[in-house]
Amino acid sequence: YFCIFSMVVPFQMVMFTLAKTADTLCLNNPYTICIVYLGFGAGLLCGVVNVFLRDLGHFVGILLQFGFWFTPIVYMINLIPPQYQHLMYLNPLACVIEGYHNVILYNKAPDFSLLIYPSILAFLLIALGLFVYKRAKNDMADVL
Repeated sequence: YFCIFSMVVPFQMVMFTLAKTADTLCLNNPYTICIVYLGFGAGLLCGVVNVFLRDLGHFVGILLQFGFWFTPIVYMINLIPPQYQHLMYLNPLACVIEGYHNVILYNKAPDFSLLIYPSILAFLLIALGLFVYKRAKNDMADVL
């Protein structure tokens, strides 16, 4: 739990410097927690699998590059043609980033319906990562 807490606090400090008010900071907490759990689950799963499949690290780098450009971080989702906007929400981070945009830029309350898909995916990634870790922990020392 300390590892997760140590990731949330610096992120919240950055958000506090960007936030207009303290209310905005508090409204970002659900999105921050969702991103931390998504990252923890994906990192755990990729870390364990990378021990056995060394080339996974290169593939993850390419996948992250595509993920960055398919996540509306540097652009707003309404710049995409309306017939393709629903495809953007297949990316779990697009939902979370859209929530950040709504809270920080438009001063709206958090839309928890945006967090359903990323939260379920985060739970599944953590569960799968823990399952793979428990199955592979005896063999990892031999492979390394």
